[in-house]
Amino acid sequence: MLSRNADISDDIARRIGAACAAFGKLEARLWKLRDIKLTTKVAVYKAVVLPTLLHGCESWTLYRHHIHSLDKFHLRCLRHIARIKWQDKVPNTDVLKRCNITGIEAMIMHSQLRWAGHLTRMPDHRIPKIVFYSKLQHGARPRGHPKMRYKDNLKASLLSAGTDTSCWESAASSRTTWRNTCSKGVCSFEEKRIHSVTKKTKQICFCQNCIKFPPILIIFGRKMANDPNICEVHSYSTSSSSLYILCNTPDIQRNGSNKV
Repeated sequence: MLSRNADISDDIARRIGAACAAFGKLEARLWKLRDIKLTTKVAVYKAVVLPTLLHGCESWTLYRHHIHSLDKFHLRCLRHIARIKWQDKVPNTDVLKRCNITGIEAMIMHSQLRWAGHLTRMPDHRIPKIVFYSKLQHGARPRGHPKMRYKDNLKASLLSAGTDTSCWESAASSRTTWRNTCSKGVCSFEEKRIHSVTKKTKQICFCQNCIKFPPILIIFGRKMANDPNICEVHSYSTSSSSLYILCNTPDIQRNGSNKV
C-alpha cells in the first residue's frame, strides 16, 4: 500500500486489522480448546496469523512506533493463546520463552535481510534491483529531519545483526551462506535484546522496607535531599537520569500520602 508521504502507518494498521480478523476466526475452533497442546496452537499461529500480519514486511521502512504497535499485537495474541492474564504478572520475555517464538522485530529483520540478499542475486535488468540501487538525480530535501529511507533501515538491521555493511553483498552472493548469516545474526540480536530487558527488570530493591511494604512510587530525576524514605540502595543510573524508588514505609502509610 503506497501513500503520498511515504508513510506505512496505514498499511500497518490494515495488516493488524487483517491479522486480528484471522486470529478471531480461530477463537472457538482452536484457542479456547484445552485438549490441544500449546505447541500446536503456536504452530497454527505462525502459519495463519503471522503471515497475514507481516505480509510485505520485506519492503517496510519501520520506525520505532511501528515496531511497538506490531509487537503489542503479537504479545497480546501469545498471551491469549497461552492463557496468561495480566494479573499473573508474567513479563513479555517469559511469554516468548513459553511459546518458543521470537519477538516481532527479529522476524521483520530476518525477512528484510533475506530479501536484501535476494535482491543482490537478481539479474541487473530486474526492476526491483534497479529501484534498490537507483538514486534521484534531481530534487531537494525539505527542511527538517529527513525521512528514513529503506537503505537506512537495512543498514541498521545489518549492524544489529553484526554484519559488516561494507561487504555484505559479497556474502549475500551465496544463498546458503547468506541464509546462515541472517539466522545467526538475528538469533544474536534477539538474545541481546532479551538479556537487556531482563537486566532492567532484575534491578529491584530488597531492603527491609521494600520487602515488608512494596514500593509505591518511582521517581526519575534527582534524589530529594535528606529524604528518609529513599536510601542509596534504591537508586541506580540510567543513560539519561537516575531512578529512585520511594519505599512504602509505615510513616507514609500513616500519613496516607504517596506524593513527593
